[in-house]
Amino acid sequence: MERKLKKGFITALGTPRDEYGNLVEGGLIRHVVDQINGGVHGFLVLGTMGDEPGIKNSEYVKIVKTVIGAKKESNCDTRILVGAMDNSIERVMDRINSLKGLEIDGIALTTPYYFGCTQEALVRFFSSIADKSEFPIYLYDLPSTTKTKIMLETQKRLSEHKNIWGSKCSEDADYIRKLADYFRGNEEYKIVEAQLDLFDAFHRIGLKLHLDGFICLFPRWLKAYWKDLESEKWDRCALW
Repeated sequence: MERKLKKGFITALGTPRDEYGNLVEGGLIRHVVDQINGGVHGFLVLGTMGDEPGIKNSEYVKIVKTVIGAKKESNCDTRILVGAMDNSIERVMDRINSLKGLEIDGIALTTPYYFGCTQEALVRFFSSIADKSEFPIYLYDLPSTTKTKIMLETQKRLSEHKNIWGSKCSEDADYIRKLADYFRGNEEYKIVEAQLDLFDAFHRIGLKLHLDGFICLFPRWLKAYWKDLESEKWDRCALW
């Protein structure tokens, strides 16, 4: 059963590989355990930090299963999102279907990164995948990489789909603020902001899901930082 994201820090995990592109399993397990011990609340597996487009097909499911196994060994309630980005509905669905039955909490999807898309095409792309996916979909707005932005009106339309549960937003703070204002009071649609230097500012306006790959660099301070955010000690937060 998929679980809704609640609040907290989500680490965008790296994917350690050898010179042949094969997973270094022990390294990934240590990476996951290190984050869990630091108090992280969720993982994005195979996102940008995890180099999802560069992962061999033979390693894709193995990576996800390794993260799930390390989480189970740690006996924690950490949420797991998995990137399945690609350039067509069929290729995305191949990735999603390969995860069938695994204990993950959602799929993160950027716009196609090779083909340019109109906003109407994006609605069809994401909606078609959400129709077919057994897992909930989280939009992943990353226009600096994909060259196509998910515009605000497109986000609004897609949020009406019962299997699209939220959006991970990078780069554009003003855009994130507009999304936050539009979805204020809607606890079902989750906005995951990815602005490391603005975690406290967004937390202050009610966005309490923060994602970044740089989180993995300071696990020993995560619990203290989260405590300061939740207790609204903004002066202390600014020091982090």
